Amino acid sequence: MQLTQAPAPGAHALIRDEEWIIQNADQCTLGDWQLSCILDGTRIKRPIIDDTLLGGPVERIIEYVAPFGLADREADYRVAWAHFEQRQASAQ
Repeated sequence: MQLTQAPAPGAHALIRDEEWIIQNADQCTLGDWQLSCILDGTRIKRPIIDDTLLGGPVERIIEYVAPFGLADREADYRVAWAHFEQRQASAQ
């Protein structure tokens, strides 16, 4: 299946019978898309030093469980403006 536009970050893809979450999509020179994905349910742990309480600094672990993501507003605006420019060009 040939995609005409990039899959949105956060979209789910079924790859080899497993559900993956798309984090980023880059267009390759041949027109295909290179996807950066993370397996649904993946756990990422990050140690931090919490110095917010009176007892002094305490090491804590922050755990992130997929799906998680950060919106890429620049990519969103590129897609939106391309759509508006196409609509304007077809109206003229």
